[in-house]
Amino acid sequence: MHKRFKRNERTNERTKVPMYVLLNLATIAIHATQLSVPIPLYSLTKSAGTMMMQHIAMTVPSSEMQVITLEPGLHYTEAFARFTDENSFQWDDIKLPGDFAVWAASEGAEFLHGRFVWAKQR
Repeated sequence: MHKRFKRNERTNERTKVPMYVLLNLATIAIHATQLSVPIPLYSLTKSAGTMMMQHIAMTVPSSEMQVITLEPGLHYTEAFARFTDENSFQWDDIKLPGDFAVWAASEGAEFLHGRFVWAKQR
């Protein structure tokens, strides 16, 4: 799979070296199993996807492709509206995971290669 992905290479404008970054969005539901009860297939596929990313990171060095899995936090979305109301949780800032992803795609985040990280306020 990563060989197909790598066909879409982009070049670092400063160094002219090809850059590959694979960011995987995970979910708290793979850790907090009580949250996965109403959405078992969702948490199952997210768990499998996260394990696949860890395998890719073990077999591909960060110098070739930076692989990071991130949990984007808790955000009130249309999907959550089916299960709960807006006042039921302290929701995270919706901008945080996007800002974090931009940084995670940078060379400064190379030390996170193969890691599962949380982009949360709390």
